[in-house]
Order: sequence, then structure tokens, then C-alpha cells
Amino acid sequence: MNNVRQLNRQNVLEAIFSRESTSRKELCSITGLSASTVGLIVNDLIKRGLLYESGAAESDRGRKPIVIRMDPQFVSILAVDVDELSANVYDLHGNALLQPLQMEVEGRPTPDDVVNLVKQCLASIPQDVKLPGVIGISVPGTVDSPNGSVLSSSNLGWRNVPLGDLVTRATGIPTIVESNMVCLTFTEAWFGESSNQNSLVYVHAGWRGVGGGIVINGEIYRGNNSSSAEIGHLQIDSEGETCICGKRGCVETIASGRATLLRARERLSAQGVEDANDLTWPALQEMVAAGDPIAVETMQETARILGQVVVTMVLLFDPAVLVLGGRVLEAHDIILPIVKKMVAEQALLMDSSDLVLGVATDSKEKSMIGAALIAGRSYLFSLS
Repeated sequence: MNNVRQLNRQNVLEAIFSRESTSRKELCSITGLSASTVGLIVNDLIKRGLLYESGAAESDRGRKPIVIRMDPQFVSILAVDVDELSANVYDLHGNALLQPLQMEVEGRPTPDDVVNLVKQCLASIPQDVKLPGVIGISVPGTVDSPNGSVLSSSNLGWRNVPLGDLVTRATGIPTIVESNMVCLTFTEAWFGESSNQNSLVYVHAGWRGVGGGIVINGEIYRGNNSSSAEIGHLQIDSEGETCICGKRGCVETIASGRATLLRARERLSAQGVEDANDLTWPALQEMVAAGDPIAVETMQETARILGQVVVTMVLLFDPAVLVLGGRVLEAHDIILPIVKKMVAEQALLMDSSDLVLGVATDSKEKSMIGAALIAGRSYLFSLS
């Protein structure tokens, strides 16, 4: 019986999370629960301070429903992006309550660095900001989220690290650990331009790697071993560059920002261009915009690889929305048309216009926001 109550509460909370405001009647319609069950849950959450009533809604007839809203300050969440080694504190709506704190270290971050960053962030919280009730951590790699462990991270050189336990023991605060791709996908599904979608695929072409995430029926699909959507390690060219995973010619050895820049440098150097090895990513973007043939062809090649990935994901999952993000998509003016053309020609869609295919609005804190949102939901769902 307690499990049923917990599930009913979670269904109501899910419905509240995705809306700025709602009513008891609307919650009954969304969740399929009875008015008495919804009423008991809502009244309990009002007593706890999570929800509050804010007057009557507009109604054409009958009794006007009472508007229900969530107090985003009910709990604060400390979130960490391990890839950037940065932290901040957020409310339940993903609004930052402080300026982000970033730690500089030599080499790749260690688990101890993460613990120290969390401690520094906690120490920097002013008295007028509520201390966090939960911590959310975004990690590049494969994560066993229920156990808070990082199974494998090639970028960090970590394997089987119990990061959640390490942080909880150091702080006394419950800690949720998630893959950065899950965090980015979650943020996009909830707050992107095509938010609140039950069927969404996110493809992230970042500076160092390529990854993704999948939303099915409104839930993140993780796979049997928490390693779904490892699209950066799809093998494109068996004779290509060696990937950090050990295989040759993986997607991220061609379509990441770093791989694209290195390829451009090599081609310009082969053409006798002086200082080709000093070419920066912003300078490459300028060359593309100016129509430099080598820069354009290099970026088009990256676009075609991403197009192959997108076509594969569309054929496998038939999503309503597919969003591309990451640093490489700064060149979306040249990449997106190529990807859309490949989808139209190869994805076997009855009508490719049914698929919403767009570019994410990226920010440096996007992964942290996703970690905060996921940790905040976990905190609320655990309320007894």
C-alpha cells in the first residue's frame, strides 16, 4: 500500500513539475487519479510547504478551480559539472541562486577534487540562501545512477568510482550522480524550445566527444547497463583515427570540435598555410563564414558524419523531436541544412516534416542545471 501511495505522489509531482501552475481538477485529468487521492496528496504537500494556492483560475462555467503552484525555494540543490569542475546552487526550477564556482586543477579532475569543490561551494553559501538538501553531480561517462557510481569515464580516466558515497560521507548530504548526457537531455526535454516532449532524441557534438540521450514516454531511456546512446563510439571508419575507447574511426574522432579543428589544421598545413597549427576554433568558424574552401569542406564532412548519426537515431527511435547541441553546433548554419537533407533522403519517413529537427540553446551551466533538476526531483520523490 505504501508503494501505491508513493507512486501516486510521484505521478502528481511529475505533473506539477512540468507546469508553471495547475489545479486539482487538472491533476486528476493528467494522472488519472481520483479527486480524493489528488486532494489528499496536494493538501499534504501544501502543509509541507512545497505547494501553495494562488487564487482562482479563469473558468467559463461552474466553480472556478484553485490554482496550485510549486514553491521553487522549498529546497535548494548544489549541482556540480565534473567536466568543467564547476558548481552552483539552484532552486527547483533550475534557477541559479549564486554565481558559479570553478576550480582550477592540473590535469584531469580527481574524485577528491570534486569533494573539495563541493565543500568550497557549501562554505561560500550566504546566510540568506537555504543550505542544499541534496547534491546533483554531472559526470562525463557511464554512470550507475541508483548506486551513485561512475562505472567508466574515458575523459576523466575513472573506473568504478563511488562518487556519490564519497560526497555524501564528506558532507552529510544525499548525492545523486548522473551522466552528463542524461543531464543535458533532461534539460533539453524540460526547458528546450521543444520542451515537454514524450519522445525526444538529443545529439551532443561537443569539444572533446559526441554523445546523446533518449526520452521515451517522457522518461530518460538508460539501457540495460546505463550506457544507452553512446553514439560517439559508433564506428564510421575502421581505418580511421584511434579513439580513446580503443577502436578506430569512431564518430567522435571525426565529428567532435577538437577532431574537426585538427583536421582543418592538417589540411591547411598541407596546402602550405603558415601558422596553420595555431588555428583556433573561433578562427575556423570565421573561415567557414568567409567561404574558405578547406574550412567549409572540413565542416561539411563533420556535418555529414553527424547526419549519419541523426539518420540512425531517427530510424531506430522515430522521435517527435531531435535536437542537436554542443560546441560544434556553433556552425549550425552549415551543419543543420546538411543534416536535414540527409534525414529527408535516408530516414524513410512518410513525411519528414513530422520530425522537429533543431538546435539546442546551449549554456555553460546546462549540464549543472540538468543535474540540479534531476537531484531535486529525486529529493521530492523520496519524501515520506
